[in-house]
Amino acid sequence: MVNNLLFSIADISEKMVKILDGAMGIWYPILFNAIGVISIFLQFMIFQMKRKKQIVFVGILSDIGWLSYFALQGDFISGTANIIGIMSKIIILLQSKYRWAESKLWNIFFVAFAAVFSVLTFKVWMDIFALMACTLSILAFFMTKENNIRKVALLAYCAFACNSISKLYVVALIADITALISCIIALIRYKNENVG
Repeated sequence: MVNNLLFSIADISEKMVKILDGAMGIWYPILFNAIGVISIFLQFMIFQMKRKKQIVFVGILSDIGWLSYFALQGDFISGTANIIGIMSKIIILLQSKYRWAESKLWNIFFVAFAAVFSVLTFKVWMDIFALMACTLSILAFFMTKENNIRKVALLAYCAFACNSISKLYVVALIADITALISCIIALIRYKNENVG
């Protein structure tokens, strides 16, 4: 039943894409690719931020951009990673203000939620890359040390790159490679700093 509901949502999303594509014509791919370019910039900036709160905040902005990018293409499964990413990062930002947000169970909850939701929405075997990327990304942002966030994010963006290649998302692949480069630059740049 849940699986049927999820596929119904995916079908509705794909129909909306066809309607918007028909209405906007050539401007439709320009729109979602422009959003992709903005998201690439944000994705690069995530790991150049020095403090965890800055990393998480820019991560939310990037997730919003990518959610819009995937939604405008009717890709419900790839957008799932961004929805879960936004929710988990909001909890991370609330940790310094609310005791309930500090629970270690949030990490387990979001990883389990991502795994179950992704499995229920699998269409092809290559969707495993989106699941791996989402899971690793969630784990990365729950790390306490900034460089640990960057190290786990390196693995996450390898999986994101595989997802982009498997679905022929050129803009997303450029973003994934950009994020990998950003992680490496930041790890070198902040290697001697004891931040966190």
